[in-house]
Amino acid sequence: VYSLAVTGDPEYLGGQPSSWSSQVDDSAFNYDEDFNRLFIISTGNNRTISPYVDYWEQAHLSQIEDPAQAWHAITVGAYTELTTVDEYGYDEWSPFAEAGYVSPSARTSVNWGWKRQAPYKPELVAEAGNRLLSPDKQSLTEADTVSLLTTSGRTTGQLFETTRDSSAATAIVSNYAAQLMSEYSDLWPETIRGLLIHSAKWTDKMSQRFNALKTAHT
Repeated sequence: VYSLAVTGDPEYLGGQPSSWSSQVDDSAFNYDEDFNRLFIISTGNNRTISPYVDYWEQAHLSQIEDPAQAWHAITVGAYTELTTVDEYGYDEWSPFAEAGYVSPSARTSVNWGWKRQAPYKPELVAEAGNRLLSPDKQSLTEADTVSLLTTSGRTTGQLFETTRDSSAATAIVSNYAAQLMSEYSDLWPETIRGLLIHSAKWTDKMSQRFNALKTAHT
């Protein structure tokens, strides 16, 4: 299982294959060597989250980055359940995204120009943390209370630190994939991919939003 939490920024691709995504697809299938691989790739993050624009709208406008358009990889997006504000100094702050909705850093393929030929991305989402909105609604912050706890990569100092966004979500799904592959070592990577994607389900909030949109649009 390959966990790839790094992306490029050429949004002009609009879902089209690139040399990078094509190489991921080739390495995943790997016909010549008969050795398949499972790639778990992050969508990339919205780097300019605005407190003035609805986070769903920002997710629609922020295109998934290269090489997460690869057909044979699992692309992991960002959602959040973290809405508790219990950190010192943030008494009047509020969570930016509601629990069960996309994370403020989310990217999607909704705005891809090559949408008719490209795959649907992301295939699933995982916890990626939230942002806190200031009392005057003018600024956002990455507070620990709406981030994920992880072990520190530093050799000295604190043992734990926080992480967030699609990189954190990708690590979670990669962990699931590794556990499945270890437990069922005779299964193909494609089967593990199918198990992960088809066992995922929408949150209640996502289902409510979809039903509302389905009613409003053809």
